[in-house]
Amino acid sequence: MRDDGRPPLESVDRALQLIEALRDGRTLTVKAAAEMLGVAPSTAHRLLNALRYREFARQVDDRGYRAGPALSGEDEAFTPEELTVAARPALELLHDRTDESSQLMIRRGTDIQFLDGVESTRPLRVAVRIGDRIPAHCSAGGKALLARLDGPAFDQLYAQGPPAVADRFHHHHRRPAPAPPRSAPLRLRRQPGRDRGRRQRHRRRRDGPERAAGGRAHPRRALGTLRPPPGHRLPRRAGRGPRR
Repeated sequence: MRDDGRPPLESVDRALQLIEALRDGRTLTVKAAAEMLGVAPSTAHRLLNALRYREFARQVDDRGYRAGPALSGEDEAFTPEELTVAARPALELLHDRTDESSQLMIRRGTDIQFLDGVESTRPLRVAVRIGDRIPAHCSAGGKALLARLDGPAFDQLYAQGPPAVADRFHHHHRRPAPAPPRSAPLRLRRQPGRDRGRRQRHRRRRDGPERAAGGRAHPRRALGTLRPPPGHRLPRRAGRGPRR
């Protein structure tokens, strides 16, 4: 058995590297795949064709490959790359009209991943976190995306309960991250706004960030949300005083 740090099955490792690149939304040409793997173009071409045969990749033009249905779990309406390009004008318009941070995210299992964003210029703002992943049940945008799932799909997703929140999301509490209770999925299903697919998180302190989110969905899967602004700058409804 080799112990030189190299994977024992290099062809499998190369295929997995291609799958990871496709999963992250990249479009791969044979030349780009060969350079990434450090192999001849003919080898990269054979690997991409094998992935295409098993529907892990799909050929989008004469030279480019993107993630296929087997990798995404379904025949998605958009790849993350396409969604980012399509949503960019809306993100910029939302930012220009409000001067608040706007972000685009998708759901990946029980997490959400931020694909793009335009950050506010105000001192108190929500930071843009492109590429980051957080548990969906811990954010307004994630809850808006979860609201697009029907009951059986939601129950299957959280069959083992919500995942524990990583310590880095609880550093300001100076305590270990708690394990979510088993009843948390039921509470998520009962929360207001579930059927409408939009969520708003309120905080006790009006000077802290507040999240508002609304979703846009593929018929089978929610694809993205836009989320603006910190709390005290949100408009109040007529006849109502400040929130408590």
